Amino acid sequence: MLLASAASGRAGKGRRYFFVANLVVCSFITPDFVSTIFLVVPVQVLLEACIWISAYWERQKKRELAAAALAAQQPDGGSAVG
Repeated sequence: MLLASAASGRAGKGRRYFFVANLVVCSFITPDFVSTIFLVVPVQVLLEACIWISAYWERQKKRELAAAALAAQQPDGGSAVG
């Protein structure tokens, strides 16, 4: 989870490099251009999906931490027992 969270922050910088590396690796696996594209596209889509999911999880975690910090700062809830 820590790796995914770190990846979402730096993913924008490395997307171009990953695309080129992905293209090179897939071109060695398949000599045909069409087959290479059919390999590159799903891997890129999965990469983007993972980045979006990681960013979503990171936002959710920040919201939970902020809510917990806010709840810790407030008094017991203000309800009177009577």
